[in-house]
Amino acid sequence: MRTRSISAASALHARPGQKRKTLLKRIWMKKWCYLIILPGMVYFLLFKYVPMYGIQLAFKEFDMVAGISASPWVGWSNFELLFRDREFFLALKNTLIFAVFTGPLGYLLSFFASWCINEMSRPVKAVLTFIFYMPTISGMTYTIWQLIFSGDMYGYLNSALLRLGIIDDPIQWLTTEQYILPIIILVQLWLSFGTGFLTMVAGFSTIDRQYYEAAAIDGCGYLRYVIRCIVPLAQPAMVSMGMLSMIGVWNDIVSSTIYLTSESNYNITRGLFVFTGQYSNDWTLTAAGLLVVAAPLILIYIFGQRYIVDGVMAGGLKG
Repeated sequence: MRTRSISAASALHARPGQKRKTLLKRIWMKKWCYLIILPGMVYFLLFKYVPMYGIQLAFKEFDMVAGISASPWVGWSNFELLFRDREFFLALKNTLIFAVFTGPLGYLLSFFASWCINEMSRPVKAVLTFIFYMPTISGMTYTIWQLIFSGDMYGYLNSALLRLGIIDDPIQWLTTEQYILPIIILVQLWLSFGTGFLTMVAGFSTIDRQYYEAAAIDGCGYLRYVIRCIVPLAQPAMVSMGMLSMIGVWNDIVSSTIYLTSESNYNITRGLFVFTGQYSNDWTLTAAGLLVVAAPLILIYIFGQRYIVDGVMAGGLKG
């Protein structure tokens, strides 16, 4: 005990050179751990952080001859032009519609589905979890939905409606504006059973059954038990799932690229393509749009990172 206290006191009064030696010694002791994470760190540095150097174009008037660094600063002028753009505002409105419908609905569906699955036996739970998680790991998801909403008579939905006599001619589901938004919302709801749903299932599985038994002995009803006991205990997993769902909807580019054929229905990530063309690109407005798109996600992560980390860790403790 005396030796440990002496070493701790000497570490507090160590010189900077000694501290550097101690740090290098610790790194050397765990050199294999650092070696394992080195490829991932290099990948993120080169392909994630280095390209962020160009985000300063949002505050500059880009001069291709002078380059990014030497281009003149214009302050918030690019953002003023961006918010005057009608197509950008239309894309922002469509994204908010997607988020309002698919976010809360997907969250509630995932909550009830994960809770019901958690109450079943282990084999049934494993099978149902795999079924609900299939949209995330299946590469045929978009192909299946295209077959369902195909605009010819062989599409599954058109074929069924024609046989029932509800319609006389096939409906162009994916090119008619009054149908495309509900279809995208439906596809997003189906895809919401992904990582967030799996996180919530894992979070519920960490709750000890003794809580239910203790609540039953005290005369607590099932609904009250869920509200008063389960929801507070599963709060990290629930909040992290909600944030992951919101981020997924806001950043979606795949489904909007496949299904949205009209600029009037573009979401905000797809809408940024209006600033790029075949022969010229407006990099300043693109950079400003990227900052506007990223701002809500950055705020969500800043204020909710503790819940995201706790939710993922809770899911990794038991499953």
